[in-house]
Amino acid sequence: MGAGRFFCVAVPFLLTLGSLICILIVMTAGLASKGIDMYSITPKNLSLTLNALKGISSDNNNLNVGEFGNTNITASTLGLQNGYQVYMWNYCYQNATNNNNWCSKGSFNWAASALNVTALQANISAAAIKATGQNITIPHSITDAIKAYITINRWIQIVYIIAVVTTALELIVGLFGFCSRIASCLTYVVSFLSTLSIIVASAGATAASVVIVGAMDNTVKKYGVGEAINHKFLAVTWLAALFSIAGGLFWLFSSCCCAAD
Repeated sequence: MGAGRFFCVAVPFLLTLGSLICILIVMTAGLASKGIDMYSITPKNLSLTLNALKGISSDNNNLNVGEFGNTNITASTLGLQNGYQVYMWNYCYQNATNNNNWCSKGSFNWAASALNVTALQANISAAAIKATGQNITIPHSITDAIKAYITINRWIQIVYIIAVVTTALELIVGLFGFCSRIASCLTYVVSFLSTLSIIVASAGATAASVVIVGAMDNTVKKYGVGEAINHKFLAVTWLAALFSIAGGLFWLFSSCCCAAD
């Protein structure tokens, strides 16, 4: 194997390795350590009256506020914590009492149970009735966004797993590319599948974050609820896609050129 062949294969190999590292960073965030979350919701400074709540959406038009119309509603009124960070496999929050951090155990399709709309509504209703005597309904724009997120998150978990497996396979097959252009050609085929899965996963993660944050932004942001998409997460996952695309092009080049002397 000549030096030219070694260089032609080393470049896509290192790009593929970089892509795998980026994928693992976003996939393991929130498990061993907090890492970079997908998005965060901070209801700590929530403050609105029952009258204002009626104006958020038609879901609460039946509130009989009466003399309690100017009663202030806060995060604690609704049983919410100071802040929530959402990851691919779990979520964390800061306790409203002492601000201590708590994280759920990582699991597949965790959002289906943790973000169950019926359970969330029951908890908020119970807390609201206890504090104000009124049953507060979560706006449909938010519940619809949560339901969409649950579905999207389940699928991106699957696609990210596929991305890790195909990228790892790409590295294994790519080792043989140092000695053979045929192996480089096979690696390119695997690279295509890897790149496709990474792009789909990254697009899904982006869409999931936009759906939730957008719903919050349009309804409760003006009442003190903070929300933010973590651009570091998006940067890392799309960097994985960029590395994978570049690696695929170099694998194709190494299969056509740079003969193994």
